[in-house]
Amino acid sequence: MFYEVRVLNPQGQIQEILNADQLSRKYWEKFYKEESNMGFKAQNNARLFRKMNKKKN
Repeated sequence: MFYEVRVLNPQGQIQEILNADQLSRKYWEKFYKEESNMGFKAQNNARLFRKMNKKKN
């Protein structure tokens, strides 16, 4: 659950208000983007691990 967020400038005045829908959308976009990047790295790491094991044997 997300709550409305108020972004203040250094003088303490409201600069921007982000509602729950905007925060939720930003969160899930970032989540899926990072997940897709992580999956690619995990696949590459698995390949490297297999290659290292073959060399040891």
